[in-house]
Amino acid sequence: MSRFITPAPVVMPRRLIMTLAVSDPAVPVPAWAGIVYVSGCGAGGGGGNSSSATARGGGGGAGGYAVRVPVVLDGVATCGVTIGASGAGALSGTAAAGVDGGNTTISVGGIDIQLGGGKGGAGGASGLVGGRGGTAIIGVPEDLALVQNNDPVGQAAGVSQGLGGPASALASGAGGAQGNVSSQRYGAGGVSIFGGGGPGVTSQPAGVTPGGDATGYGAGGAGSQGAVAAGDGSAGLVILEFEEGSP
Repeated sequence: MSRFITPAPVVMPRRLIMTLAVSDPAVPVPAWAGIVYVSGCGAGGGGGNSSSATARGGGGGAGGYAVRVPVVLDGVATCGVTIGASGAGALSGTAAAGVDGGNTTISVGGIDIQLGGGKGGAGGASGLVGGRGGTAIIGVPEDLALVQNNDPVGQAAGVSQGLGGPASALASGAGGAQGNVSSQRYGAGGVSIFGGGGPGVTSQPAGVTPGGDATGYGAGGAGSQGAVAAGDGSAGLVILEFEEGSP
């Protein structure tokens, strides 16, 4: 006599992924969701403009970013999302620094995830350094401001740049490249997951426009020289991944 065993059905948890490129103060949380994984980035800083005959302004820094940071949803009905605005590049002939990128904030219950915008690249005649990459923390805006400005009070208060493992991370964005005449391309500080630091070079690789605006999300704008305007950074982004159950 043959006997058959009926396998138990496999039940997968429900999941909803939302991508937000604009701010929303009240993103609805699904009633069945028990956890949300937060990813995203702050905005990139704008490039600086140089008055030097031998160097460009510094490239803007990339925004700080988060990768699948888990937050438990305990009676949370909505999440607040503020998207950081892109930092403007310096105008032509101004020898000015680029504008800092805006901070991206995700508020879930009593937890705030702050993804700092990248700093604008330096302008002027000398010292044309790239903008620092934005910092990412879990904390209030005042804490982020202390860390972004390298204020020792922030360090003393236990606020630091976020570093995490490969599965979940809060991390600083890549810094912009210093203005010079070599072909460093996308940022001396390397490339971030969402966007890299802006280039700050006068000898452009093929196909790269001097003073170009950043593309994608959270990337720094390129520095420029003289009568060429510097590039704008790109805006921030947030990805919310709601999942049924708990971690």
